[in-house]
Amino acid sequence: MSWLSELSKLYDLEADIVGEDIDGKTLLPVYHSTQKAQIDVFLFDDASFAYGKAVDESDSVTIIPVSIKAKTRGIAPHPLCEGLKYVAGDYSKHVKNTKKDYYEYFRQYIKNLKNWVESAFTDRLLAVIYSYLKKENLMADLIESGLLTTTDNGELEKSKKIAKIPQADCFVRFTIIDKCTGETESVWRCKRLYEQYIQYADSITTERDICYVTGNLVPVTYNHSKGISSSSDTAKLLSANDKNNFTFRGRFCTQQEAYAVGRKTSQKAHLALRWLIERQGTTVDTAIFVVWESEQQSVIDAAHPFDLWELFEDDELMPKTNREYGRAVAEYIKGYRQKLDFSSKIMLMCLNKSSKGRLSVVQYQEFTATEYYDHLEKWYCDASWHTSWSHDGKHYHGIATPSPYQIALFAIGVERSVKKKIALSANRVEHSDTKKIMVDKKQMNQIFREIHSCILHGTTVPIHILKMLYNRCANPLRYDAAHGNWEKLLDITCALYRKHYIEKNGVTFNVGLDRTCTDRSYLFGRLTAVADKMETDTFEKDIRQTNAKRYMSAMLNAPFKTWAYLEERVLPYTAKIIKQNPQYYARYEKELEEIHSLFQMEDYSSNERLNAKFFMGFYCQKQDFYKKAIAETEE
Repeated sequence: MSWLSELSKLYDLEADIVGEDIDGKTLLPVYHSTQKAQIDVFLFDDASFAYGKAVDESDSVTIIPVSIKAKTRGIAPHPLCEGLKYVAGDYSKHVKNTKKDYYEYFRQYIKNLKNWVESAFTDRLLAVIYSYLKKENLMADLIESGLLTTTDNGELEKSKKIAKIPQADCFVRFTIIDKCTGETESVWRCKRLYEQYIQYADSITTERDICYVTGNLVPVTYNHSKGISSSSDTAKLLSANDKNNFTFRGRFCTQQEAYAVGRKTSQKAHLALRWLIERQGTTVDTAIFVVWESEQQSVIDAAHPFDLWELFEDDELMPKTNREYGRAVAEYIKGYRQKLDFSSKIMLMCLNKSSKGRLSVVQYQEFTATEYYDHLEKWYCDASWHTSWSHDGKHYHGIATPSPYQIALFAIGVERSVKKKIALSANRVEHSDTKKIMVDKKQMNQIFREIHSCILHGTTVPIHILKMLYNRCANPLRYDAAHGNWEKLLDITCALYRKHYIEKNGVTFNVGLDRTCTDRSYLFGRLTAVADKMETDTFEKDIRQTNAKRYMSAMLNAPFKTWAYLEERVLPYTAKIIKQNPQYYARYEKELEEIHSLFQMEDYSSNERLNAKFFMGFYCQKQDFYKKAIAETEE
C-alpha cells in the first residue's frame, strides 16, 4: 500500500494547483473526473432556456463531479453533468425503447440533484439547473433550437451525430448566463462548485473502517477510480468482485477481510497517479512508466533519452570524447542533485495495461535520491559511444548513451520496407520505399523493462541482450546500406559492450582509436575497417554493401581464413586506388602494416571466434579515417 500513501502525499503537496489547467494537464479535485461533452446547454439565471451549442472537439474535455456509487450495474447517475437520457425528463418522448424505462434514469438523476440543492452545500448555479430541468422540457428546447433533429414522428434521427456521437447518446454540460450583465459561468470550470461538491460528498454517510494506508478510522470505499491511464479506460487498480465460486481464492470470505482504503485517500492517490501519467509518463506498448520525487522536485526519468543537447548551443560544443561526456553527465546530474536533501525519495512505478479493462501494478520501488542518481550517472558514463542524431531540426555528432527504447528496438527489431507517400503537387503523389525497424511489441516491452531495471539498480546488462545485439551487428546484409540502420546498431552495440567490459574486466574502451591495443578481436576489426574503406573509396554514386560487410559474419567465426579470402576480394579495388589516388593506397598499406605488427603470431593464425571488441576496432578505425578526411578537407 506504500504507493497509495506516496501518491496521496503527492496530491496534498500539489493542492494549490488542483483544478488548474497547466499545459493541458489538470490535477482533478477529489470526487471528480473528466468526460467528453458533446452538448453545452446555456441557461439564463432565471432558469429559462437560452440555447444549446455543439461542443468543439478541442474543448470537449469536461471536469465533472462523479457519483460515489458504482455505475457498473443499475442506475447511478453523476450528480450534475450527465448523458441526455439522465438530464432530459422528456427523453422518452423522442427516443423509443420498449425494453427500457428512460424516465427512471431521469427520476434518479433529478432526485440526487435535488438532494444536493437542498443540502448545506448548495450553490446558485445548482438551483438554476435544477429549476430548469424539473420542467422536463430539455429535449423539446434543444429540438426547437435546431441542435437536435427529429423524424416526422418526433423521434431523434438515428443517423444524425454530434461530434461523431449519436444524438441520443450525447453527454451534456451546463453554462449559466447572467441576464443583466451577459456574463457566463460554466459549471465545469467553477472551482467554487468543486469545493461545494467535495464537502457534500464528505457529508454523505458511508461505512467507516480502518484505512490500510493511513491507519485511521475513516469512511472507506471499495469502489475505486477507473480511467487512470486514459479517460476511456474501464480498468481499476483496486477491485474486489470475486464473489462467486472460489471466492478470493479461498483466503477471505468478503472483500472487507481483504482490504479497506479511505475514500478520500483512494481518490487522492488515483487522481495523482492519473495526473503523473498524463504529465510525465512513458508508454512502451502495454507498459506505462512513471517516476516522481517525494517533494515533487524535477527528476531525470531513466526511461527517456538523456537530453544532454539542451546544454549545448551547437554541434561543435558536443562532447567528442568519453571523458568530456562523463564530465558533462556529472554536471548535468549535479544540477538535479542540488535541489534535493538527504531525506528525498524517488519513486518508480510501472503499470501494465493489457487492455482497456485490465490494468495492474507490475513494479513499484522507492530509491534514495543518492542511490538513484549514482546508478543513473554510472549507466550514462559507462554505456556511452560516439553517435549522430537529430533533434528539433538540428544534427548532432558526439558521445551519447542510447535510450532503453533504442536498445530494445535494435536488439530485437528487423528492418522492413515501408511505403511513404510524397506529395509532388495537388494532383500528383509518388510512393517511395523507406526502411524502418519493426518489432514485436510484447518482446519490445520485455527488453525495455530489463534495460530500465538495469539502469535503476546499477546491475550488469543481461547477457542475452548483448548476444542479440552481437548477432544482429554481425549480419550487416540484413540492413540496407543506404539507410544507415546498421550504423545505428553498431553504435548501440559498442556502447553496451563498453559497459560490459568495464564491469567484467575493468577495461575501458574509448571512442578514439587505440593504436597500442593488441587484442586480436580489436585488431581484426581494424583490418576489416581498412578493407571496407579501400572499397568504399572506389564507389562513385552507388551505395552498396562492401565485401568487408558481406563477409563480416564469417570473419567473426573464422578470422584467419576469412581475412585471406577478403584480401583477394579487395585486390581489384586496390588496383583502382593505386591508379586514381596513390597517396591513399600508401596510407592504407601503412595502416595494414601497423596493425599486423601488433598481432601475436598465434593470435593472427587462430580461427577462434572473435568477441565484440571486433566491432569497437572496426568503428574506431573507420572513425579515424573519417577524422583525417575532415582535417584534409579543412586544409
